[in-house]
Amino acid sequence: MPIRGEMFGDIRNMEDCFIDTINNFVLPNDRLIIAGDFCWRAGRAGYFRQRLNVKKILVALGNHDSPSFAKHVSQCELMLFPKINGKHFHITHYPLLSWRKMNHSGIHCYGHTHSLMEDQLDTLWPYRNSIDVGVDNAHRITGYFRPFHIDEIIRYCSNTKVDL
Repeated sequence: MPIRGEMFGDIRNMEDCFIDTINNFVLPNDRLIIAGDFCWRAGRAGYFRQRLNVKKILVALGNHDSPSFAKHVSQCELMLFPKINGKHFHITHYPLLSWRKMNHSGIHCYGHTHSLMEDQLDTLWPYRNSIDVGVDNAHRITGYFRPFHIDEIIRYCSNTKVDL
């Protein structure tokens, strides 16, 4: 399981760290896209939304999400298909073996796996144009529990795996 359980004294410290880190990375007019598990308890969604200094939050529903928090975010779907910086994205909570626009440089972003599958997937399927965008994988790659910037994702998935 993720090492973050050992790093934070309790869930409130972890939540505060994640919110502060997100606010240090996003700008007020940005979109924050979350590949599921936005909020362990739906009742805290409004609290998180008030603290996140970002214009829009888009969520691909995760296994710990409740559709009841949809009123606190800009968009809440099982799958998201944004086109950003000329690239097509297919964002889900779970990793897929095939995705929309896959054969046309489409990028698949997912969460759920807590970075536990990335090394194996990179070995089995190099240049796969997909990445776990959860905070555990961000920590594995960058050393920080933080969001990925879209340019980092594009660079990482550009057929040359590079350090972020």
